[in-house]
Amino acid sequence: MRRIRVSVDRIAAVVIVLGLSQLVHAQTASSPTWTQLSPNQPKTTTGGPPVPAVRLLASSAYDPATNRMIVFGGADQDTGNLSTYNDVWIFTNADGTGGTSAWIPLTPSGTPPAHRFGAGAGYDPYDNMLIVFGGATYDYTGPCPPTVDPGYTNDVWILTNANGLGGTPTWTQLTVAGTPPPPRRSGVVTYDSSRNRLIVFGGNYACGRFNDVWVLSNANGLETWDTPTWTRLTPPDPLPIARGEIGTAGAYDIGDNMLIVFGGQGDTVDFNDLWILSNANGLGGPPVWTQKVPQAGPPMARHAHTVTYDANDNALMVIGGVDFADSHFLNDVWWLWNASGTASSPQNWLPITSSGGGPLPRAAQSVAYNHQTQRRATIFGGAICLPCVGVNDAWVLASIDDAVMDPPFATFTVNQAHINRAPGGNTALGSLQTNGRFTLAPGASIDPLTQAVAFGFGGFSTLIPAGSFTQSGDGAYQFQGTIDGVPLDVKIVPGNPSGGYGFIVAAAGAPNLPPWNPVTVYLTIGHNSGSGQVKATFGN
Repeated sequence: MRRIRVSVDRIAAVVIVLGLSQLVHAQTASSPTWTQLSPNQPKTTTGGPPVPAVRLLASSAYDPATNRMIVFGGADQDTGNLSTYNDVWIFTNADGTGGTSAWIPLTPSGTPPAHRFGAGAGYDPYDNMLIVFGGATYDYTGPCPPTVDPGYTNDVWILTNANGLGGTPTWTQLTVAGTPPPPRRSGVVTYDSSRNRLIVFGGNYACGRFNDVWVLSNANGLETWDTPTWTRLTPPDPLPIARGEIGTAGAYDIGDNMLIVFGGQGDTVDFNDLWILSNANGLGGPPVWTQKVPQAGPPMARHAHTVTYDANDNALMVIGGVDFADSHFLNDVWWLWNASGTASSPQNWLPITSSGGGPLPRAAQSVAYNHQTQRRATIFGGAICLPCVGVNDAWVLASIDDAVMDPPFATFTVNQAHINRAPGGNTALGSLQTNGRFTLAPGASIDPLTQAVAFGFGGFSTLIPAGSFTQSGDGAYQFQGTIDGVPLDVKIVPGNPSGGYGFIVAAAGAPNLPPWNPVTVYLTIGHNSGSGQVKATFGN
């Protein structure tokens, strides 16, 4: 993770879009909630239940049929003299349902892969196989270009009985034909289980990043009539800019044969762009990259984040990550409707606000997702950077159903957005002021007296608990108080001619304010939420 900043223009205020969902749903739903399934703790060596060692950049997969998460390898910290692993762990009842979640260490037969982190993994649910590609065996910090092997790999390994059921798990290195991808780590790796094809995009190498696409046919090695073979895809321009630290930030839409990629780390900046690769498995026609620009959002640029994909709803979810300088770990969760862009409804980003405490901010975590149980997302491990070492706790975000209805949109105008630098010119800790107006969709309403209100501005976000606002005689809702050490003054004023609302937000000593434009802003009232981009002015 390179620590370089770039300067950008600072431009004055703009108009954004706010989406607000129906009141009926907001009144009856419960908030999405993080629940801890397994605490952060030292590895147990004698007595007590087994626990994986702390780790980040591990490989993971999820078996929805048995509700088990599979975790392979990883590293204990993000840079320097790190320890790497090649062990395999199973997390039972991984989505928090079906009983108490527990860790089970596997002891596969056969020669295992070398210790590594940032490897990609695909899971074959029909044959209960984990397919592992690439990764790094150590953190290369030498000169560029390297004169010796910097520890990056491009080998392919198969673990049978990978969920710990059905027989003894066994490691086998796959013998592959064709020119393989250059060695790499932390690239997007997805698996097309219908065609038995592994898809690889981007990733890090010793002195840079890739934006190439590769497909491995007969990826599980079971098709005796077809030798596993690497093929490089050659989509025409435009292409996504080369990027790394994106290993858990891509998803595959098996029904439409599309690879969906969000964000990642470039040479000088992080990204928050959204790209779709059609015919991603190399079949059905020429592959083509298309950049999508949803109506609302996008989330703040980031890397080392996780995404999940809900094939039932064609929706993408983004969880956490870190900024380009590795100085700001993110604590937000975003939902993207019509993620593949194939539906007639518009693409739009929606921030998900959870109640109570939770595991974020963090980056480089593993993730499992289950649509069947109220859309539950489980994260394991990652880095919280206190200091930048791994953790080994597991959390589930449940009741996501209650927050992700496809919302109608209303116009939201920002009249002023300004960041004051802290002493010394540090914009990462300062004050902000912003105000504007929004108009609700027909039939919708809000009630700040009984609903939680969340506000986000760039990397800063805050949640004001339900019941915290008061209402004055003129009908305005106001909160003045301190949340997580940050003094806030928030006012929501009903009554403009169109029946909409004005808003004013001020925060002093707010952390993680961005030094660049544009800035992502979101406002959530109960389950009504919207987001957009603001170009703010800066001052001292």
